[in-house]
Amino acid sequence: MALKIVSWNCHGLQTHKEDIKSIINKFRPICLGLQETYLKPNLSAKFKNYSTQRNDFQQGSRASGGVACLTSCQIPSKPILLNTQLQAVAIQIQLTRRITICYLYLPPRVHIEKTHLDELIRQLPSPFFLLGDFNGHNTLWGSTDTNPRGCQIETLVEDHGLCLLNDNSYTHFHQASQTFHTIDLAICSSLVPYWKFSTCTNLFNSDHFPIVLTYVKNDFPFPKRPVKYIFEKADWSLFESLCQLTPNMVDKDSIDVAVNTITDCIISSADNSIPKTSGNIPKLCKPWWNTECDTCQKTLEKAWYNFRRYPTTHNLIKFKKARAKFRQIRRRKDYNSTFSYHELKDALRKSNPTSPGPDQIHNNMLKHLGESSLLTILLLFNRIWQKKVFPLSWLKAIVVPIPKPGKDKQDPNNYRPIALTSCLSKLLERMVSARLMHVLERSKWFIPSQSGFRRRRGTIDNLLKLETAIREAFVRKKHLVSIFFDIEKAYDRTWRYGILKDLSDIGLKGNLPLFIKNFLQTRIFQIRIGNILSDNFNQQEGVPQGSVLSVLLFIIKINGIVSKLPAYVHSTLFVDDIQIHCAGDDMGFIQRQLQTAINNMTDWASKNGFIFSPQKTVCMHFCRRRGLHPDPDFQLNGSPIPIVQETKFLGIIFDTKLTFRSHIKHLKTKCIRTLNIMKVLSSTSWGADKVSLMRIYRSLVRSKLDYGVPVYGSAAMSTLKMLDSVHHQGLRIATGAFRTTPIPSLHEPSLELRRHRLSLSYFYKIKSDESHPQHYKVINPIFGSLFSVRLSFTPTFGFRIGEILRQHYSDYVPIYTDGSKSDNHVGSAAVFPDFTIAETLHPFCSVYTSELYAIYLGLLKISTLNFKKAIIYTDSRSGINALRSAKHNTHPLVMQCLHLHHTLKKSKIKYCWIPGHVGIPGNERADKAAKSANASREAFVPLIDALQAVKLSQYRVWQRIWDGQSNNKLYKIQPSIKGFGNLTIRKHDVILTRLRVGHF
Repeated sequence: MALKIVSWNCHGLQTHKEDIKSIINKFRPICLGLQETYLKPNLSAKFKNYSTQRNDFQQGSRASGGVACLTSCQIPSKPILLNTQLQAVAIQIQLTRRITICYLYLPPRVHIEKTHLDELIRQLPSPFFLLGDFNGHNTLWGSTDTNPRGCQIETLVEDHGLCLLNDNSYTHFHQASQTFHTIDLAICSSLVPYWKFSTCTNLFNSDHFPIVLTYVKNDFPFPKRPVKYIFEKADWSLFESLCQLTPNMVDKDSIDVAVNTITDCIISSADNSIPKTSGNIPKLCKPWWNTECDTCQKTLEKAWYNFRRYPTTHNLIKFKKARAKFRQIRRRKDYNSTFSYHELKDALRKSNPTSPGPDQIHNNMLKHLGESSLLTILLLFNRIWQKKVFPLSWLKAIVVPIPKPGKDKQDPNNYRPIALTSCLSKLLERMVSARLMHVLERSKWFIPSQSGFRRRRGTIDNLLKLETAIREAFVRKKHLVSIFFDIEKAYDRTWRYGILKDLSDIGLKGNLPLFIKNFLQTRIFQIRIGNILSDNFNQQEGVPQGSVLSVLLFIIKINGIVSKLPAYVHSTLFVDDIQIHCAGDDMGFIQRQLQTAINNMTDWASKNGFIFSPQKTVCMHFCRRRGLHPDPDFQLNGSPIPIVQETKFLGIIFDTKLTFRSHIKHLKTKCIRTLNIMKVLSSTSWGADKVSLMRIYRSLVRSKLDYGVPVYGSAAMSTLKMLDSVHHQGLRIATGAFRTTPIPSLHEPSLELRRHRLSLSYFYKIKSDESHPQHYKVINPIFGSLFSVRLSFTPTFGFRIGEILRQHYSDYVPIYTDGSKSDNHVGSAAVFPDFTIAETLHPFCSVYTSELYAIYLGLLKISTLNFKKAIIYTDSRSGINALRSAKHNTHPLVMQCLHLHHTLKKSKIKYCWIPGHVGIPGNERADKAAKSANASREAFVPLIDALQAVKLSQYRVWQRIWDGQSNNKLYKIQPSIKGFGNLTIRKHDVILTRLRVGHF
């Protein structure tokens, strides 16, 4: 294949990205120049196997013109820096000699100074090519007339002794006048032979033809990849039969000849039995290309061929229609394709048995349809999707007002409207919502602080972020001020056009945004009281109430509300629950930062149709500093924001000292009220069985206790014990046990163990997802030493988890190891509970060796002291990994450590990586003994394994508590916590429970 250099006016790089791939696949150019790229500096433009050099141009805030050069990575090249006002870019490539290639775009109707062109030519190392869109007409290169730009270029060629390579072929098609022109030129210096000029006959959906320079001399091979064997397609039986190595091959001749003979035999057999790669550079992938694209492309090429031969209006119309159809098919994205049966079944599975809409179709009816009926519904959905028409009957909703608990029913504002829409419509919306969410998550469009209705995200993320910020402010003795916003009628005020504009900014086109546009059109609703319906009302703005898709559309619109916050202001966002906070020593600084944030958010809200409620928006001042500190003063739309001592945020009541006492009192009251349901169902003679009651308890009571545990679990133990009475009462009601029955005998873990399990599970959930905002922040090393010194301050969630994990290995002897290396000192240390071992190594030793030697010191001392259980803590990830993969490690200390480990078969020895400098006392002692250590990243642990480990460790702790119970009568007959089987008759089950626990 001959070497090619291509230049093309693409008229928008992002728009014609697929066409550029087609040009690359067709010509395989070593260099491709693009004009009128229309790129802003922040937009990326990358192509596989090509490096990109750009010169972007803007007029005001709008991208205009611009050039780019794509150079094959298989060809040695270096960019040429140009000092010019022209839109040009240059590259120098190494073939048989160095050749400079410059791509230039000269906009029409813009005066170009001759001195600028002359200066550009002088900057290009010779020999060079100058290619691009010059927008000049001259009979010299095939135009019917000559314009001033053409004369200017002709003068440039004559003054510098350049050569024009054009052969009078047309390079531009002017669609308005249906005429062809030559305005794309290829110019070279006089010392560039053996290159042939040509133009492609395909426009590639632009209005310019690519111009191609082909190297006609075969003294430089076309770049290829190294040829490799394809072992997946090897015929090993044939290889074995062909490759017959005999002793005669190595006995007679010299060593070198014998080696060559063996090598030739193996390679020859492999060549005949194992296929090889071609070595050609693979084409750029187009996974969306199918037979329909092939058919449309052939139709387009035929229509274009007919028009070029016979440029009539009829042929032009046929060409335009073929091009429009080809563009429509080619731009069809995955999210615009028809729905599959699997998507329908998945959406149906996630549908809840909610009340039907005006058409009275219930989800239970849809779930019991046969496969053929579901396929018919799928056909209906795909017809709606492709025709881009939303059914009029699905635009209607029935609104049922539900009174808010504890509110005056005479006031209409104290009712919550529940909109009932068609279940068929909601089923289709669920399918559309799944696709839209996938597109948004894949493109990472959501801001990190948004946790609403996103996969593996929830309210606890936002609660924990705020609680962590407050704890860190407390330990640093700073103020933290938080503002909790309330949006008036958030869903009803959502700007519909703004949603469509955001979808367009995301880059969505085709069926998906058009479906949403039709979905958001004027909707009708009626209010129902009993069986009486009101007149029809039109909903002109906002997202439809009661629709599955409405929440996601609202999240899209609200996503930008915290995009312009000052650097020191942080935010959390869960759909419409917005919170911002700022910490600092100076209250004036905090007030200025937050007031700026409020003003920016208010401006954004007013431009997008939202209004903040000054009455319901509140401010809290979190502080544990002594003395009097005035509260800040904030203004929202001219009204002061009230300062409160406590507020409910995402279901958790926060107080200014973060004691969570108010929340736990409220939680206890609510749970005790719910226990009344169990009391009604728990008669000892006719009531529900224990299993059913336990399910009621877990779903209605314990679920309330579980919510927010990672956050409110930081409260004082005396405060948390207020909830134990709820737990104990629920268990006694479910099992039928007396009030004097010991709770451990009821075979249900305590609330403390439950809180530990939930906290550990959430911790591992965060650490298993690197995209989670708290993945690297849950343990902030900066605060470790502060919390270890200031013990009166409750540590943040990550450090609380560390304490829980250490409790699980309380019967193990902790050994902290560390290594250090400075300019002239290398040391290792192992810290035991009662003593420390430290040794100095040769200065030539690396820090990796010192870390391994510290572990070796710990193992050596374990062997002499005969510890039964020990755990070695080290902050060297490389040391842990070396011990885990010793077969692939040749370090002598690794083998010595493993040998010692295997000799200690009677001892249980575990290894644990810990981060350095986070306030762990043992690690700090080892650090001082070894004179500085470096922290490393944490090893990955699969979430499912981590959760199983949490569960098993909880059972072990529970078993130890059960074993240590004094005066435990049941322990004699049931030493295990597994419990007994269940009887279906409630009366017998209650009697046996009381007999077993010894209280009857």
